[in-house]
Amino acid sequence: MATSGALTAPSLHPDLPPELLWDLLALPGVGGDALAHRTDLPRTLVDEVLTAPDRRPVVPLARNPALSTADRRILAAHPDPWARTSLAVHAESLPPDLLARLLDDPEPQVRGTACAVYFCRPPHPVPPADLWPALLADPVTRAGVVTHLRPLAPELAAALAADPEADVRRAVAGHPRLPLPSLLALLEDGAAHVAREAGRNTALPAAEVRRIVTEVLRIRKREGANKSLEGGRGGA
Repeated sequence: MATSGALTAPSLHPDLPPELLWDLLALPGVGGDALAHRTDLPRTLVDEVLTAPDRRPVVPLARNPALSTADRRILAAHPDPWARTSLAVHAESLPPDLLARLLDDPEPQVRGTACAVYFCRPPHPVPPADLWPALLADPVTRAGVVTHLRPLAPELAAALAADPEADVRRAVAGHPRLPLPSLLALLEDGAAHVAREAGRNTALPAAEVRRIVTEVLRIRKREGANKSLEGGRGGA
């Protein structure tokens, strides 16, 4: 008997008649990839999944790039929060009003996914400007909205650079219009990935880059000399 893994690949094969997918969906662990990726799903199948009492198939379907805008509007209002979260994974392809709806969703995982630049394909969708204050105030969307802020006021930059969440500090560390005082502060951040992001920021002046490299090389050279001295003493 074929395993669910063995049946997943055929479910994606272009020669498999789409009408057989329903039979595959009845098997545990089979059919989800087809619902998420096949662009030739029968209209009747899509309608049945959207309205089926069993909500499990709707979660992978929500990721399908071939869904119509009408289908996505249904999913944006779906009672299952994981269906809405799945829809938000590809926020870059949503109409602005649907993106705004997901960014204002009552469920944190939906809002966070809709505003997370690490999920969706670039170009990352810019949240509506009138939502920026609310997204900044929301812990699950703060890091995602930071990269879009234009302008970035010095007071706000300083507050974000001191945020207790490292993901927020990392996001602001890469902002191309980050004021220099905040950028220099983030170069000394205790989280290594935050400091690295600050070091890659194109807003960092060339003179500061040279100073940092010179200082690092000086420290490494001094550490090497100390180790050599200690090694010499140990052999005496």
